[in-house]
Amino acid sequence: MKTMKHVLALLLALTLVCTLLAGCGTKKIETDPATQTGTQSESGEKTVKIGLIVGTGGLGDQNFNDLAYNGLLEAQKLYGIEFDYSEPQSASDYASYITQYAEDGSYDLIMLNASEAESALEELAPKYPDQKFSIIDTMVDCENVMSIVKDFRDYPFLGGYLAGIMTTHPALQNANPEANVGISLGVDSELFQSGALGYKAGAMLANPETVVQVGIVGSFADPATAKESAKMMYDNGADIIMNLNGGSSLGVFNQAEESNLYSIGVATNQNPIAPDVIIGSCTENLGGAVVDICKQLIDGTWKGGVMEVSISTGYFDIVYDGSNLEIPQDVKDAVAAVRDAVKDGTLTLPTSEDELESWVAEHSNFRYTK
Repeated sequence: MKTMKHVLALLLALTLVCTLLAGCGTKKIETDPATQTGTQSESGEKTVKIGLIVGTGGLGDQNFNDLAYNGLLEAQKLYGIEFDYSEPQSASDYASYITQYAEDGSYDLIMLNASEAESALEELAPKYPDQKFSIIDTMVDCENVMSIVKDFRDYPFLGGYLAGIMTTHPALQNANPEANVGISLGVDSELFQSGALGYKAGAMLANPETVVQVGIVGSFADPATAKESAKMMYDNGADIIMNLNGGSSLGVFNQAEESNLYSIGVATNQNPIAPDVIIGSCTENLGGAVVDICKQLIDGTWKGGVMEVSISTGYFDIVYDGSNLEIPQDVKDAVAAVRDAVKDGTLTLPTSEDELESWVAEHSNFRYTK
């Protein structure tokens, strides 16, 4: 089994090289944004300029923040945009970064890639009515804010359904005989608890007898605590743990290797990070959404409001390539079938724990059978 040390060292080196090569004209803003007025293209048109404030997990998380950053790199290639970025160390940093970018006055859009920034943006957006903002993973009701709102139940649901099947499947040689799985959350919030609900729904839909454990890391950048939490769940019988915890997921993968058990990646295709223990990754097309927002700015069609993304809009999916573990085709087909059922409206996910048991019974036709 490959060690995480060598794999992570390689990924870090590749990320650094890609950032240095692809991020020309892009700078990290630690304190005040440079007082620039934007640049002009050869045709004399003003170049769109964006300020990105990422989540506290920072760049290099092989997850949510990297997706947004890479989306801006793609928009840079396609449309010639410019962008600067900042990496807050804690939730208390968001207000100062928002203020600094807004006061600068040269940014066409300030993009916040963090639900943690919700309260700060709610307070500050009305103070800068001529400044456009976008925030991802939560909703801020203000005319100059575009909120990208995910149905946070959706991709954990796909991971849960896969886990509910594979927890007792002979294809995973080290799986326990009992149906017992876990999910690791970055924070204990309503949003992330809805993700846990989606995971439970998927696991119990596949196998109603599945026990689902929930671990709380308390941070998106604390692999050590995530590792400890994962060990507790593995020691308590879980054989598969899904991640919903940003950069902290690396700790779960490390513990999966040490426990000789399994995990599920999230946001990006994380399978190559630990290919002997990750059985699949539930992905989201955040990069594509970021590119769309940039195009709207250029076209002049950007407007405040809510952009809803979900399985139904094709935003979430699940991938298996890059893993050394062979997931049987009938299992992949079963996961694809429930994904498509959600997409076409045949299957509607539960909205609370209270209705979970009856919901599972009502949709017993989706239970996995060999």
